[in-house]
Amino acid sequence: MQARMKSGTMRGILCAPCRRGHDAVTTATAGTGAAAINQKLTPEEIRSLRRQLEELTLEHRDLDDVIHHLIHSDYPDQLQLKRLKKRKLLLKDSINQLQSRLIPDLDA
Repeated sequence: MQARMKSGTMRGILCAPCRRGHDAVTTATAGTGAAAINQKLTPEEIRSLRRQLEELTLEHRDLDDVIHHLIHSDYPDQLQLKRLKKRKLLLKDSINQLQSRLIPDLDA
């Protein structure tokens, strides 16, 4: 996984499939309000959510690798590590939201 660097700070993570920097967290969580959760999903929406879930999972895994390499470097940048870990937590929250949207509601 590569990262774009500007002025020595992490500006964005390059998405492995498309090699472009983007904010997957805001993309994945758009429209996840209470109204969106209670609606039945169409097959197209399910495919879209699964695709987003795969992308977020891949980015989460890539961030884990970047963090691991940064921790084991000679002089790890603590600020960058903190930002990457925060980003990883946000991705994990988004992954959990998408997974919960894909689980059908069960009648009690």
